[in-house]
Amino acid sequence: MDGSGASLTAFYARSTATGDMRRKKRQRPGDLQIAVMQVLWDRGEATLTDIRAALGQDRPVASTTIATVLSRLEHAGLIAHGGGDRSRVWTPKVARVDFQRSQIQSLVDRLFGGRASALVAHLVRDTEIDDEELDDLRRMLKKRGSK
Repeated sequence: MDGSGASLTAFYARSTATGDMRRKKRQRPGDLQIAVMQVLWDRGEATLTDIRAALGQDRPVASTTIATVLSRLEHAGLIAHGGGDRSRVWTPKVARVDFQRSQIQSLVDRLFGGRASALVAHLVRDTEIDDEELDDLRRMLKKRGSK
């Protein structure tokens, strides 16, 4: 994994459409793309069959659909493969934390005017957070403030 967010930026800046230029450019990854990435991050590597089995626990997905997602993720530089055509082994090229950072920053920019504090305020005010989570947040804020 290269550890940079550059591949993520390039991925979301260009179209994932193949052949149909009328399709809108994908600005954010879809749920299935994220699910495939989650499988790869959790396992470190996986074949299409492995990914289909892992995803099939929650929802059935056709092999051709997964193959399309893998192709798009590879084209974007987020994953790579080794092996032959029938036994490709896919690996993530982008660390989970870098992907998360990119997605959170996009969310903060789009919905909260670039203000992370507005996102945190929303989460604290409008979601169920137990006392342990609140204590964790307090510790993180205190640690961040002492830097």
